[in-house]
Amino acid sequence: MNDLLARAARWLPLAVLTAFAVIGVISHGADALRVILAVVAVLAALRFRPERPAWQLSIAALVSVAAVTIICHGSSGNPGWFAPVTVVGWMAWIARANVWAPVYAATMSVIVVEAVLAPDHGWLPWLAGTTFAVVACWFAQHERRLAEQLRAAQAGLAERARVEERNRIAHEIHDAVAHSLTVSLLHIAGARLALDDDVEEARHLMAEAEDLGRVALTEVRQAVGLLREDGRVDGLLPG
Repeated sequence: MNDLLARAARWLPLAVLTAFAVIGVISHGADALRVILAVVAVLAALRFRPERPAWQLSIAALVSVAAVTIICHGSSGNPGWFAPVTVVGWMAWIARANVWAPVYAATMSVIVVEAVLAPDHGWLPWLAGTTFAVVACWFAQHERRLAEQLRAAQAGLAERARVEERNRIAHEIHDAVAHSLTVSLLHIAGARLALDDDVEEARHLMAEAEDLGRVALTEVRQAVGLLREDGRVDGLLPG
């Protein structure tokens, strides 16, 4: 699902840009120059990838905007102006402010110049639409980055908790084994000393050492079970 969304986010803006570039050519009267410019705008948009250096993204975006501007020059009613709006929004979605801010400023400047050269109230919606696209896409990018940082922080906390829990269990295993071995050694040493004088006492001490060893083994098996994701310890320790 994540891969599908990533591919959609990669190709959908390109499809939208291509569609409006073609519409712009058709609306203004198709000729060789405008067709070539539409191809240039689309080829430049193929460079729009977040991993590319900022200067490459900026140049590619400016080339795409310039090509569509020439296609739609002089007509505020040409739907092809949605193409540079798409470019600006796309940059605000995938890049940082040092990339999209110059592209936004250049696009707004172009629209203002067009409005001066061909006065028409139709230019105001393009100014507002470009600004809205930038704000909306930048906000979406900001929220996406926050979500990514939150997921990374949660993963880090979960990993840290797992490590701390394993360290705690390992410490408990160490304490249990050390305590049991110490007491068992004392019992065995006592049994060895009592072996010549009091066989029954020696047997009693050996039996206690054996019982203590079994208890310690059970505790270790339980602790090791906590270290396993499935909680099983079969085959790890002898029964």
